[in-house]
Amino acid sequence: MAVDEGSRFASKMMHGGKMPFFCDIGDMLAFIKKKGLKNAKAWVRDYKTGGWINADKAYYVKAGE
Repeated sequence: MAVDEGSRFASKMMHGGKMPFFCDIGDMLAFIKKKGLKNAKAWVRDYKTGGWINADKAYYVKAGE
């Protein structure tokens, strides 16, 4: 089945005209913090649909260890 390049990634963000993809949300948040990005826009995958949704409007669940 054909999938788009970003389909295997959990999150993405936009800053300075660049859009890096991340394998998990924690990596994206660490990147934002490390770079001191204040106005980055971020999206995460919707659990049910797999579509991209605004990270600021998403609900998060933390899995047990």
